[in-house]
Amino acid sequence: MKIANHRGRAVLVLGDRIADVADASDGRFGPDPQRVYDDWPAFVAFASGVTEGTAPLVEADLACPVPSPRQVFAIGLNYRSHAEESGMEVPAVPATFTKFPASLAGPFDDVPVVSTTVPDPRFAECAAGVLLGASVDVAGGERRGRARVRVRASLTP
Repeated sequence: MKIANHRGRAVLVLGDRIADVADASDGRFGPDPQRVYDDWPAFVAFASGVTEGTAPLVEADLACPVPSPRQVFAIGLNYRSHAEESGMEVPAVPATFTKFPASLAGPFDDVPVVSTTVPDPRFAECAAGVLLGASVDVAGGERRGRARVRVRASLTP
């Protein structure tokens, strides 16, 4: 299942087509992309039955799929090469910190990188992660957290 924010409306992406969530669910789930996360199990059950799109997917019309998250957490120096290229020691445990929800961007949004905010814009990096859903198994067979889908993307000019 792929969900997206298409011009401010929640949609399911089905190949090169989309299905508007509010229309396909006869209003059970509204058009607000953020609201599909409120009852995630019911939404997943509904979405699994949607098999055909009703409009073409126009990638340029896609926006941030989580437009107003309650919290945004970031992980710093979470891989060896990042620490090494930054000239920093690899930490035993990566730093976890919060970000403002406005720090999120859509797949085609401009992300300005200026020398007043980044010392050398050639080495700017942007990473994103999404955690949704039910419990996930972690090392040792222990069940912890609430994660089902993980996505990571980087931007390096």
